[in-house]
Amino acid sequence: MLHAENLGGEESRILTPSIRMNWKGEKIIHIQVEFVGHVTKNGIYEKTEHLGRALIQVAHHTLIREHTIDYVSLIHESPEMLRELQELEDFFNCIKIGKQKLEGSIAILEHLEIYKPFRGRGLAKAFIWLLLKALKEEIEADYVLLKPYPFEIRKDDQASTLKEKLRLEKMYEKSGFRKFPTTKIIKSKEGYILNYMYMNLNDKQFKDFSF
Repeated sequence: MLHAENLGGEESRILTPSIRMNWKGEKIIHIQVEFVGHVTKNGIYEKTEHLGRALIQVAHHTLIREHTIDYVSLIHESPEMLRELQELEDFFNCIKIGKQKLEGSIAILEHLEIYKPFRGRGLAKAFIWLLLKALKEEIEADYVLLKPYPFEIRKDDQASTLKEKLRLEKMYEKSGFRKFPTTKIIKSKEGYILNYMYMNLNDKQFKDFSF
């Protein structure tokens, strides 16, 4: 159960976070997630706010690993699928470097965004909780992978970028993600060290959440 956020004010206005998921695909599942908040005032529905979004890809680990991909047939069957698998392989390089072995259905959180007017209210943590719950119970994913990295990079302000990167890492750690154990330094194209993170959904329980 996810408890609502009290918006305050003289009248009782409550925002209840919720997610809407749309997905397509067979071998690779593409999921578009919309973050919304249903606002009630004194117990009466008032409006629905669009608060953010997320993009996810889900595939079995055997499909992602290089030695199981038949590139020749995929080039003729689906060039787009080949490109996506190559991107997923790049993501999995960090697993080959470290000791952590992930098997089963792997969900890769490519993008998560709370729109600017709604940031700073703790909504990201609530939506991550809802998202992980849906990935486990509806998509039946075993693991979730992500790369905590700002999607808005300011080349002229490295200090702010680094600060935001560290903030994202702490946010995901508080949600239960762990950094991959690795001895190799992986950097972004901008030169920042990347700390890939994962969560084992098989060990995760989703009973209650409150702000």
